[in-house]
Amino acid sequence: MPESISDSEKKTTESLYLTVEQVRTAASAWVEAQSRHSAARRGIYQDAAEKIAYHQVHNQQSRIFHTRTTVAGLPAMGIDVDQLPSCIPKYP
Repeated sequence: MPESISDSEKKTTESLYLTVEQVRTAASAWVEAQSRHSAARRGIYQDAAEKIAYHQVHNQQSRIFHTRTTVAGLPAMGIDVDQLPSCIPKYP
């Protein structure tokens, strides 16, 4: 996983990142686990990790399929993808 994604870095289908909901899930698990014994704590953490991992894969697949669908429909609207200017800033 990348260390961080900057404001100007484009999300790609190869990169994984945490959504706000995934951070909330992790934080909620941590708070819930604080009052439990170590075995229960591990279970809570494992459940949260599995839920986050599932959504990471689902979100990555969704980006791939939505991008593919969008790009496939652009020629029908008269848009040539290769002629579009990039909105990603170029740094020296």
